[in-house]
Amino acid sequence: MKIIIDTYGVDDGIKIPIEGAISALKEKDFVPVFSGDKEKIEKIIDGRIKFYEIIDAKDKIENNEDPVKAIRRKKDSTMVKAFEKLNEDGYDGLVSAGSTGAILASGLFISGRIKGIKRACIATSLPTYENTTLLLDTGANMDCKAEFLKEFAIMGSVFAKNVLHIENPTVSLLNVGIEEHKGNKLAKETYKLLEESSINFKGNIEARDLFTGKTNIV
Repeated sequence: MKIIIDTYGVDDGIKIPIEGAISALKEKDFVPVFSGDKEKIEKIIDGRIKFYEIIDAKDKIENNEDPVKAIRRKKDSTMVKAFEKLNEDGYDGLVSAGSTGAILASGLFISGRIKGIKRACIATSLPTYENTTLLLDTGANMDCKAEFLKEFAIMGSVFAKNVLHIENPTVSLLNVGIEEHKGNKLAKETYKLLEESSINFKGNIEARDLFTGKTNIV
């Protein structure tokens, strides 16, 4: 398994993701593929690991740049080159601490969306008393339609089942009350779509229960 690591974007410099990958290799079997300045990466690795790849990229996308314009203009950036490599066979995933907007834009315009999915989303794992709870979406979209929220629920369920190994993940809709009739127009429309879907929908959940672990997907 090859995991691409964008070395730019961490507050304390490129050493952090490289050291993190080296530490991860002690517990996981994968080949790190570092995207960034080859000379600097080689110097930090210093022969401590044998199997790795480097995508030599000298440019970088800053957080204050327009994401779409940046990925179109900065073809030699660590992020653009990383996503282009991800499109090749044999590369299984990508990790970046860079501009969130640029990551989403790169995923959309370079990697492309999953067939049938209109909007990307960000999933955040919440610390709970029990089980694992994923909250979707946590920042990729300012405005959503009910069909988008249904897509998030489906993607969250697939991720929970195949990556987190939760056999039949439960899904709940964040709302102002647990009753079916509660919420605004968007919440009511989404509730109906989720109820009619094949996912394991358990109804509404209130914000006070986000960290209890009562459900797997919110």
